[in-house]
Amino acid sequence: MEQIMERKNITLIAITLILFILVSSVVLHITGAGRKGKFRQKVLWEAPVGGSPPETLKVIDLDGDGRDEVFAQTPEEIAVFSFEGEKLLSLKVADSKTTMGDFNGDGVDEFAVAWPEGSDLKVAVYNIGGEKLWESLVPSVGRPTRGTSLDFEGDGRREVVFGTQLSYVVCLDGATGQERWRYQLVPGIEREDIYVRGMDDALVNGKAYLAAASYSGVVNLLDGQGQVVWENTQFPGYLRRLRAGDMDGDGTSEIMLGGSGGTIWLLSARDGGLLWEEGIASKVTEARFLNVDDDPTTLELVVGGKKDVVVAFNRQGERLWTTFVIGKVLELKSFDYNLDGKPELLVGTSLGSVELLKGATCDHIATFWVEGVNVLDVGDFRKKGAYVAGYKDGVAVFKPVYIPPPWWYTPLLPGFLLAVVVGVLAVLATRLQKAPKVTYTIQEMSLEALKARKKMLREVLEDVKRMHQSGQLDLQAYLAQSRSLREQLAAVETQLLKLQPDYKPELLKCPSCGAPLEIGLDRCPYCGQVLL
Repeated sequence: MEQIMERKNITLIAITLILFILVSSVVLHITGAGRKGKFRQKVLWEAPVGGSPPETLKVIDLDGDGRDEVFAQTPEEIAVFSFEGEKLLSLKVADSKTTMGDFNGDGVDEFAVAWPEGSDLKVAVYNIGGEKLWESLVPSVGRPTRGTSLDFEGDGRREVVFGTQLSYVVCLDGATGQERWRYQLVPGIEREDIYVRGMDDALVNGKAYLAAASYSGVVNLLDGQGQVVWENTQFPGYLRRLRAGDMDGDGTSEIMLGGSGGTIWLLSARDGGLLWEEGIASKVTEARFLNVDDDPTTLELVVGGKKDVVVAFNRQGERLWTTFVIGKVLELKSFDYNLDGKPELLVGTSLGSVELLKGATCDHIATFWVEGVNVLDVGDFRKKGAYVAGYKDGVAVFKPVYIPPPWWYTPLLPGFLLAVVVGVLAVLATRLQKAPKVTYTIQEMSLEALKARKKMLREVLEDVKRMHQSGQLDLQAYLAQSRSLREQLAAVETQLLKLQPDYKPELLKCPSCGAPLEIGLDRCPYCGQVLL
């Protein structure tokens, strides 16, 4: 009967375990958690650019044929490559800053280059054929630090704007190169904290303005005539980044300021008022307004720091997510690598990693390695699921490739095999018979074994007696257990007399009830017989 119950228990446990294994493997198969492939990075093309890694990288259509080119600028060279990687243009210009846009209103983008000439600033505009459209000298404004372009009048012609080390913002007519105006953010002698650190075009009710800031944190919004719309001088600490973007699509931009102490401000472009303040406990090294969630009508603010951190905020200042990457954040780009309409995020770092994250959740997808990566862009290469990187050897186009696991890399197969193993072991266990207990009779014991058993029975008898005296055993239980032990002890003594005739027994039998009693008792505890 006992063996039948044990077999039933084994069968029940085996069935439960098999069901758990099979259900778990099906769930893992459906969710894909147990079947992950891997990524590798395919190089579509690469090309060298002279000098250091590119400071500026832009995927832009510079010839008006509907296909983007790749514009790259290093401290030593400016180069333009075709979509297929052919080098179309190379200019040797040292210590330059650049910007791009349609400057003459012909519907095709050109690029502007600014470089220092003594204390003056030289600016020239070129087309993709290398033709210089104009060149201008802007006296006494210092070396260039930033460049941008914007269409103040909305006439389809962008103006050329450069910021300098002497805190000047210089605006030139995009078509002629004539100086339209200049404005000094922080008047005074040249020092490190007054140079123009950030510029971007900002909208107010759909009209373009220029947001510009010095390294010391002075921020101005300037109109098309160089007049100050508003000024904000309250930013704490040194400024690292200024970005502008219309986060909620209302026609008025928000302006982000990021500081060396990790402070993040979001200002309204309308009046410079503070919308909210946050921090990331790390020096801000990059920031972008990107669409990282599933709502294409809004932009989110993504900020990267020196201490390996990336944080996303919404328009209300709510922290959507925080994640950590490998190295100081140098670049942030939106990138739909699998063309599913859901944006992912590319993060380039100082240690050469390019990390691909899910935009909405920041879940890690893959890490690629591009030594010396400094800047990233996507442009029309998104149609190929590829991106462009400026790195230590020049420019390269990379395509992340997902390699699915082999068909047998499914949790269903190991789950099935494990269930079979459990079933086989259960069948074997139910068919095994219990080994019989090895027992020895008193008659089979040796003299030493009998003496040991006698000693053991004596000790147990004393334990029972102590338990009765302490109240743990009532009288009836005590008498029953002590009689059983004495009967076993009497059997041992009988056998000892056979093996050792001179052995002196320590027990006698009650002449009335036959119960084994210790020598010396004057009355039988079981029947009350008086013993002489």
